[in-house]
Amino acid sequence: MLFSDIRDFTSVAERLSPEDLVALLNTFLTPMTQEVMTRAGYLDKYIGDAVMAVFGAPVARADHAERGLATALAMHAALARLQPSLRQFGVEQLQIGVGINTGDMVVGNMGSADRFDYTVCGDAVNLASRLEGLTKTYGVFCLVGAGTRAAAPASYRFREVDLVRVKGKGQPAAIFELLAGPGGAVAEYAALDRWTAALAAFRAGDCKARAEWLAFQVENPDDPVVRLHLGRLAILGDAAPPDWDGVAVFHHK
Repeated sequence: MLFSDIRDFTSVAERLSPEDLVALLNTFLTPMTQEVMTRAGYLDKYIGDAVMAVFGAPVARADHAERGLATALAMHAALARLQPSLRQFGVEQLQIGVGINTGDMVVGNMGSADRFDYTVCGDAVNLASRLEGLTKTYGVFCLVGAGTRAAAPASYRFREVDLVRVKGKGQPAAIFELLAGPGGAVAEYAALDRWTAALAAFRAGDCKARAEWLAFQVENPDDPVVRLHLGRLAILGDAAPPDWDGVAVFHHK
C-alpha cells in the first residue's frame, strides 16, 4: 500500500478559488498517477489531494514492495519537475508525504448492497495511512513499515527512525525513512553509525543516546528527526522510568 498527501493542503486551498483549486489538483495528480501506473500499481482512489495505490493486486507480483518504493522515488522526482508550473496558482513550493506498508490485506469488492468498489482492507492498510500522516511529525518525505523494509532489495537505503504505537494499534511498529534507491535519492545523512548507536541507547534507556545524537546533529544540523528525539530526551531527563520501552505513542492520525 502507498498513500501520498500534500502537506498543508488546507492552507493552499483557502487561498484559491474552487476552479483554480481543481486545476491545481489535476495538474498535481496527473504525474503522480502516471508514476503509479507506470509501475503496474492499482490506483485505488483519490481522497481529496491524497493518492491511495495498491501494488500486487489485482495481479499478484512478487516484487510489489519494490514497485511501491520505486513509485515513491519517482513521485519525488516528478514533483521537483512540476514545481515551476505550480507558480501559476501562486504556489511557490508544494511538498508531499508518502507512507508505504507491506502486509496481509483483503482485496476485493467492498461496500453496500447498493454500491461497492474494488479496494483493500486490513490492519496493514491502516498502518500505511498512519505512516503517511507521521511524515509531517518527523519532517521526512517517506516512511515505510518493517514489512516493506524487509522486502526491499539491497539497492534501497533506509534509516530506522523510531518505534511507534499509532492511534488504534496496540503493538508498536518500527518505522523507516526511505533514503535512496535506483531511481534516485531523497535524503542523505553523514555519520549514520552514530544515529544507529543513539537509537539503540535511547531504547535501552541509556543516557549515552544524548551524546550520540548531539554528535549526529553537528554533522546533520538540518535534520528534523534528531531535533525531535533530542526534545524527547530533554523531557525525559537524565534517567528513564522503570517501565521505559522507547516507544513513541501517537493519539492522533
